[in-house]
Amino acid sequence: MGAPLSEIERMVELVRDRADQLRAIAPFDPFNPLTFNPMTWEMPSWKDIQHLFEVRVPTVDVINQDKDILVVAEVPGVEKDDIVVTVTDRSVTIKGARHHETHSEDAEIHRHEIRKGSFSRTITLPEEIDSRKAKATYKAGVVELRLPKRRISKKLNVKLD
Repeated sequence: MGAPLSEIERMVELVRDRADQLRAIAPFDPFNPLTFNPMTWEMPSWKDIQHLFEVRVPTVDVINQDKDILVVAEVPGVEKDDIVVTVTDRSVTIKGARHHETHSEDAEIHRHEIRKGSFSRTITLPEEIDSRKAKATYKAGVVELRLPKRRISKKLNVKLD
């Protein structure tokens, strides 16, 4: 029973975070007549708050290990050939496309939640990596990147002759 409750707690926290972000864009207090005037207060435009409601695809974990950085990305329903991974010394970009069957026009769709189309996500890494030695695997809708950290040479004093 712990897993469903933790998922609900995560969702509640997400709603609270988005509410805080909205208040930062358009702060108001309906109980304070100095800050809230229904005649002058304007709702933020969709353009201003659209990013608050976007689902980040793919979802990722970034794990900073001793010798490398591990990036795990969930890309369910995406074929291996539809994924492109680009690595720089400080970032990873995962691009892809999700394709779904089209339904006949006479079918009545009761619920339509599965997104199709292209996506792109760039993640800034916590440390510089050696992008030439990056390794990627794909299995069961999960992309795993193992990114070796760039070796930073130690400072050495050089004796003058």
